[in-house]
Amino acid sequence: MLPKPGKFETGISLTIMLLLVVIAAGILWRQADFNPAVEVFQPQHQAERLSLVAADRKASEVDLVVLPGEISPLGVPETFGPRQLADKIDGKAPLYLSAGFEKLTSQRFSLKNQAGQWFEFYAYRMRDQQGAFAVFSAQRRPDARPDGITRQSYQTANAQFVVHGHYYLELIASQATEPLSSAMRQAALEFVKSHEVKTESVDPGALFPPSGLDRGSITLLAEDAFGFAGLDQVMTAIYHLDGKEVMAFVSKRKDAREAEALAAAYRVFLKRFGGEDVSGKKQSLPAGHMVRIMEAFELVFSIGPYLAGVHEAPEASLALTLGRRLAARIQEKEPGHDPR
Repeated sequence: MLPKPGKFETGISLTIMLLLVVIAAGILWRQADFNPAVEVFQPQHQAERLSLVAADRKASEVDLVVLPGEISPLGVPETFGPRQLADKIDGKAPLYLSAGFEKLTSQRFSLKNQAGQWFEFYAYRMRDQQGAFAVFSAQRRPDARPDGITRQSYQTANAQFVVHGHYYLELIASQATEPLSSAMRQAALEFVKSHEVKTESVDPGALFPPSGLDRGSITLLAEDAFGFAGLDQVMTAIYHLDGKEVMAFVSKRKDAREAEALAAAYRVFLKRFGGEDVSGKKQSLPAGHMVRIMEAFELVFSIGPYLAGVHEAPEASLALTLGRRLAARIQEKEPGHDPR
């Protein structure tokens, strides 16, 4: 589940959207000139296309995963590097690249004697586990059902998503059927079993206090969090406090000096866009800063190497309550450091 855009981000987005109106109009005009080649990718043509690929399959090629006889590979695995990624996944490429994408291997599989029932397996190798979780969390589906394959994995009606160390797996089915769901789960389990990783997925919510936490909302923003260039690798989570949603965030930096400097730079950024520092008017954390911007409150502080705070709280009291809990949780990990 993606984090809800705030008022600040919405204001910036509206300006950009106005600039896209002319482009959108041009696209609509071009779409009126229909290209019949598009029909090749319609669902009714996929079964025929895939059967031809299977007929040309080379037995010497190594499959992405080895599966039982009732699940057959359709063609050989394809590999894409950073330069070719956009050719495979179109507009999604920037998300993966910003999160440390290294290589994608994909392959299609079908269920024997069940026409039209196939799925495509995408195995993304990222630079590290954080990158894998970043793309996993940014694309979390609203109908996610945790399935226990790894600490971070879930299934939907027609898809399977898994973080396994520095691998991010997507399995997308042609139809929403139970046999395909079962086959995708089997394929994901086989991949996890056959691809050892140095460290299994850690708990991304370890730094967030558990009370009121919506664990399904935890997201890693790989770059430019909250519209601020340079604020990267930020973990966010939604809390439900007094019937309202409030977002907490935390980012581990190189050291305490970097965390403190980045917190100060973010406060300057907020004030540049009309934010008012109300730290002296509101009871705040020791050395923490509260900024009011667009009828919401931002709480920003650092503890040791961690930059942390509360984003767009509807009330200052909620920002302070959650900020204190977050600071206490981080201090458990970094004893001896005070909020700054």
